[in-house]
Amino acid sequence: MKQRILSILCVALAVAMLALVGCSSTKTPDATTSSDLTASGTGDVSTPAKDTLVYAINGDISNLDPVTITDGASATVWHQIYDTLFQYDENNNPVPHLVESYAFNDDGTELTLNLIKGVKFHNGDEMTANDVAFTLDYIYNNPTLTTTLTNYASTEVVDDYTCKIHYTAAFGAALAQLTSYSTNIISKAHFEKVGIEGYQTEPIGTGPYKFVSHTPGEKIELVANDDYFLGAPSIKNVTIRVITDPTAAAMALQSGDVDVVQTPSVDQRDTLMAANGITWEETMSSTTVFLMINNKDPQLSNEKVRQAIWYAIDKELLVEGALEGLGQPLETLAPGAVTSAYDPDFKGYGYDVEKAKSLLAEAGYPDGITITITTMLGSDTYQKPTLILQDMLKEAGINLVLDEYERAAWISKVGSGDYAMTVMTWGVPSLDGDFYTRLLISGSYLQINSKELDSLLTAQQTEMDPAKRKAIFGEINTMIRDHANLIPLYAGYNYLAYNSALKGISVNAASEYFIYNMSW
Repeated sequence: MKQRILSILCVALAVAMLALVGCSSTKTPDATTSSDLTASGTGDVSTPAKDTLVYAINGDISNLDPVTITDGASATVWHQIYDTLFQYDENNNPVPHLVESYAFNDDGTELTLNLIKGVKFHNGDEMTANDVAFTLDYIYNNPTLTTTLTNYASTEVVDDYTCKIHYTAAFGAALAQLTSYSTNIISKAHFEKVGIEGYQTEPIGTGPYKFVSHTPGEKIELVANDDYFLGAPSIKNVTIRVITDPTAAAMALQSGDVDVVQTPSVDQRDTLMAANGITWEETMSSTTVFLMINNKDPQLSNEKVRQAIWYAIDKELLVEGALEGLGQPLETLAPGAVTSAYDPDFKGYGYDVEKAKSLLAEAGYPDGITITITTMLGSDTYQKPTLILQDMLKEAGINLVLDEYERAAWISKVGSGDYAMTVMTWGVPSLDGDFYTRLLISGSYLQINSKELDSLLTAQQTEMDPAKRKAIFGEINTMIRDHANLIPLYAGYNYLAYNSALKGISVNAASEYFIYNMSW
C-alpha cells in the first residue's frame, strides 16, 4: 500500500481553506504554544538590538476593513491594527482583552461588558461603548456577515464604558465568537466619515500598530502605536512583505532580508530546521480535514456504504502520505485545539479492510462499488489526500472516480450540494465546536437532515455550562460516528520560521500572530 501511495504522490499535485461564563482580568494578547510545539535551530546569533521587523506572508492582503470576512493574509495585518473584545489565553480559553469585566444574566441572554477606560483609536479618539455597539450591529445587519454573530439581537449602550449584548437565546460560544478577527472593534465616527472604501486607505483601530501604507503585491508598512493601552510595542517599525514563492521566502530568511516567515512551506522544513540562527516551530492547527459526504446521494444514503468507507481508511498512512507525517489523525470532526468538542479518548471505527468488504456486501455491493469524488485541481491540500484515498479504498473494493474542478468551480459545485463526496478542510478560528452547527444542521452541505441531531446542535448552542456543553458534543460525535455521516481524517500543523534572536514569538492554533509580543 505505502509503495502505491508514494508512487501516486510522485505524480500528484497545509491545510488552508476557508468560521465561559464569569469575569476575569485583562490579558495581554498571547500567541499560545501547544504541548505539541517543537523548536529547532536555536544556534548562536549575534544580531544587535533593533526596533524594526520584516515579516513575510505568502499572499497579498485583500481587505483592510476588519469586519469583512476574507483571507488569512488580511487577518494577519488586522491582528496588528485592530483589537477584539476577547482573546485566547495559553489554554485556548477566551479571556477579556478590551474588556475589564463581564457577566451574563441568569438565563444567558444578556452579556454585560465593562470596557477598559482610556483605550484610544489611532486618531486619538477614545473607544467607547458606542463603538462596540456600532461594530456589532454593523456586522449583524450586513447580509453577508450575519452568520458571524449567532443568536444576536442588539447591543445596548448603558454608558460610555458599559454595554449589554442582547441575545435571542443563550449562546454557549458567545465569548469565543467575540475573539474572532471578524469582530474587531472599529471607530463609529471614522467609519461614518470614510465608509468601507475609506477603510482601504485609512484604516484605524485601537491595536498596537498603525497603518502607514500598502503597496499591492509587495508590502504593508506599519508603525508602533505609542499610545497603545497595554503599553508601546517594543518593535517600532514593521514591514509585512508579500513573498509568494516559498523557496524565495526561505532564502530571504536565511540571508537576513526577512526576520519571520509565516506559514513557510513544509518543503523547506529540513533546510530551515538545520540552518544556524533560524528557529522552526510547529503546533497543531485549528483546521479540520474530513471526508464530506452527501448523505442524500443514492449510493451514500446507505449507511453501510458510508461505514465501509470509514473502515477502509488507514488514517495514519493517510497523514504520512498527505502531510509527510506532520499531522494528527482525527476521530471527531473537531480538531484537538477545539477543546469544547474534541475528546482525545473518543474512538472511531479503526482500519479494517475485511470489515469494509463485509459491510459493502451487506449493502448490496458484494463485487465492490464505484463512487464519484469531487476534488480541486492544483491544490495539494485537497487533491493529494484524494489521490491517496482513491488508491487506499481500492483494497476494499471501493473505486473512486475523480471529478476535478478549478477552485471557483469546485466551491460552486460543492456549495450547491451537487457532489457525492469530497475532501473538505474547515478552519475554526473561534476555537469552538459551534462550527458543527453550520456543517451538520438539516439542509446543510452534508444533507443529514436528522431531527435528533438538530436538537443536539440547538442544545449545545444554548447550554452555558461548559461541562454540560462538552457532554452534548460527545453525543453529537457519537451520532456522527455511528451513522458515518462524515469521516474525520486529520488536522495539520501551523508553521512558523524566524530569526532565533527574536523573542516572544510562537505559533497559535487559531493562526493568530501578534507582533506586539515580539522583541529583539
